[in-house]
Amino acid sequence: MAEWWSAQLVDRDGRIRGELPDIRGGQLEWNISSAVRTGGSVEFAEPPSTGIDWVTTRVRILHHDGAETRPMGVYRASWPNRKLRDGHTSSTLKLEDPTSRLRSQLGYWTQYEAGIVVTDRVAMTLRQLGESQLALTPSPQTLRTPLTWDPDKTWGTLYSELLDAIGYGGIWCDANGWWRAAPYVAPMERPLVATYGGDPADYRCRTTYEDEADWTDVPNRVLLYTRATSDAPALTSEVWITDPANPWHPDRVGPHTRCEAVEATSQEVLDSKARRLLAEGQERSRYVTWTHPVDDTALGDRVRIRRLGLDVAIASRKIAFGVGAVCETRGRHIYTGGQLWQ
Repeated sequence: MAEWWSAQLVDRDGRIRGELPDIRGGQLEWNISSAVRTGGSVEFAEPPSTGIDWVTTRVRILHHDGAETRPMGVYRASWPNRKLRDGHTSSTLKLEDPTSRLRSQLGYWTQYEAGIVVTDRVAMTLRQLGESQLALTPSPQTLRTPLTWDPDKTWGTLYSELLDAIGYGGIWCDANGWWRAAPYVAPMERPLVATYGGDPADYRCRTTYEDEADWTDVPNRVLLYTRATSDAPALTSEVWITDPANPWHPDRVGPHTRCEAVEATSQEVLDSKARRLLAEGQERSRYVTWTHPVDDTALGDRVRIRRLGLDVAIASRKIAFGVGAVCETRGRHIYTGGQLWQ
């Protein structure tokens, strides 16, 4: 089947303005731990002679494989870097997903009072920034105490702290350019999206893997607390690794504590956050990297590496444009007990 890449020019509402001619190369990278999760570049022939407003125009990257078309993200673009070589002109655009807008500093003291509905406020301010493609999961949760930000803080910091206070993951843009935020779901509770390797029904991948681990900083105790106000007493949450078979049990390696002040709208949210940090401390200790063709898995998906007997959550990915494009994907170990190495 034929395989190729294309790039559409769209506005902030997703309406098509045109298309980049003759895609010659490019690359994309995703990282779930980055404030701006996706970026890269695209190389194409000389752009159309008609004027393009690169400040407001966005680029939608598409991967085509026969009759199947996969969206690979919508990006803000730099001014084209033009190169003239042997009488041929090509241009390269640097790409960043729309969350790069959130690097903008607030520019004034900002305070949100107790009682505001967090997801409503996030949606309202995104619309004020001119973003209309919003798919935020609504929540009735309200701030328990006021939150304040200095003028030099960014919109990204503000959204991160607001959403964290109600037990949400970070804010991101999906492959179609829609802004999303949703309650955090632990990797072990996510549905299994795909299995790589081994059996004929599995997703294809190469038989070489990189398996790495760093166990030098794994907490076995997490203590979280909120600061008290005149209207809201402080909340605390403490969780330990209690399974004696766990390799990081305190009786085996001694206590290793992570303690910090956080914001939380309720005791339930605080307890969930403490459990999450304890689990992530173990999961981040081991990563697996494998290569495979372009497929429909995405950051955060739970997938299985059959040959290693592991479930992992996709943490990062790289891909270079071309025919027979290969993804290099890195997954974070989902530790559910038992032996460290299987």
